[in-house]
Amino acid sequence: MLSQAQKSARRGESERAFELFDQAVAGLAEHPGPHLQRGLAYLEQGRAEEALADFERAIALAPDNPAAPVFQCLAQADLDDLEGARASVERAAKLEPRNQQLPCLRALLSFKEKNIGEVCRHLGLVEEASPVELIACNALLGRLVVELEQTLLPRDIPELFYREAISEEELQARPALEEPGLIEALANVLPSLRAMSSQRRGQSRLEKAMRQRDPERRTDLCEEAVELQRRAYGLDSHMFRGAFHLAESLLFSSRPQENEPYLRERLEEASELLLESWKRDGPNPYVFYYLGRSEQLLGHLPAAETYFGEALKRFEKLFEANYGYGQCRLMGGHLVEARQRFLAAVTEDLQMVRERLRELAAVWKLAPDEVGLPMPEPPQPPPPPEPDSESPGEDAGAPV
Repeated sequence: MLSQAQKSARRGESERAFELFDQAVAGLAEHPGPHLQRGLAYLEQGRAEEALADFERAIALAPDNPAAPVFQCLAQADLDDLEGARASVERAAKLEPRNQQLPCLRALLSFKEKNIGEVCRHLGLVEEASPVELIACNALLGRLVVELEQTLLPRDIPELFYREAISEEELQARPALEEPGLIEALANVLPSLRAMSSQRRGQSRLEKAMRQRDPERRTDLCEEAVELQRRAYGLDSHMFRGAFHLAESLLFSSRPQENEPYLRERLEEASELLLESWKRDGPNPYVFYYLGRSEQLLGHLPAAETYFGEALKRFEKLFEANYGYGQCRLMGGHLVEARQRFLAAVTEDLQMVRERLRELAAVWKLAPDEVGLPMPEPPQPPPPPEPDSESPGEDAGAPV
C-alpha cells in the first residue's frame, strides 16, 4: 500500500496518493512508517501542520527512531517554530550523533534565523574548515536551497520588471541580416576563416574561465573570450552560431566580480544576440536556457520562465534550466513549486548548489550588509487597453 501511495505521489496523483496513505495509516495504526511517509508527502505539498501531526505520532509510536525528529524539525521550521525545531535537532543528534544530515539541518535553521555566519560555519565555508558533504534527504535539501536562494537572489536581481517572451511569430517578423551574394561570399573567404579561428579561441578561453577558481583570472579569461568572439562576429556575422557564442561570452562576463552587480548592457546585448541566433540557426535548448538566464538577470521573470520552459521541452534533464525556473518561481512567491524545481535540478548535479554556497561565503566576507535583503516585489502586468467608448459605426458627433 505504501509503495503504491509513493508511486502515485511521484506521478503527481495527489488525491489518489493521500487516499492510499490514509488506508496505510489505518491498516498499520501502531506502526510509525505510514505516518512518516504521509508526513513527508504533506511536507512536499507545503502542508506543514498536517505533516507535523504525523511526525509527532510517529515519534510517540517509536521514540528511538532517529529519522522522525529530523522530519519533525523540517515541519516546525516551515511553521517558524524555531525553538521547537532546535529541540528536534538535538533529539535527532542524541539518538544518532553521527547523523550526516545534522550540518545541513543546523544550517537550515541558521538561515531561518538570518545568521549567515553560522550557516557558513555549519557547512564548512569558513577559512579554517573544509566544506561538508551536502548529505540531506530531499525534504531537507529542497528547503536548504530555497533559503540559500532567498538570501542571494535579492542581491543578484534587485528589481523586477514586466516583460514577456517573444513568440515564434514575433521573431520571424523581426528584420534579418541580409545574406551575402556569391561575389561577396567569395571575397569574404579569408575573413571567414579568421573568424572561425577567433571563435574557437574564444570558446577555449571561456572553457578555461569556467574551470578557473581564482576570481581575477576568471574575469580576465572571460574578457578575452568576449574580445575574441566580438572579433569573430565582426569578421563574419553570418557564421554559424556566431551570435550564440558572442552572447554566451557576454552572459558569463556580465558580472566582473562576485561582489559587483551584473552589467545590464551586456545582458541586454546577449539577449538580442540570442534572439538572432534563434532566428538564424534555429532553436536549441541552450539558446532558450541562455535567453532565460539573460532575461532573469534583467528582472524579466515572465519572459525568463517562458524561455526556461522552452529549454526544458527540448531537454527535460537540463538541470540549469530547472534551477533557473525555480529561482523565478521563488521570486514570484511560489515556494512549493520553486522547491520542486530546485530538487529536479540538484538531484542531477549538486555542483550548482556548491557554487552558490561558495558565492554566499564570499559575499558574506566582502559585503555582509548585502546578504539577506528583502525580495523585490513581483511586477504587475500592464493593464489591458481601454475599450473604445464609441460603438462601431456610431457617429460620435450625432445627437443622442
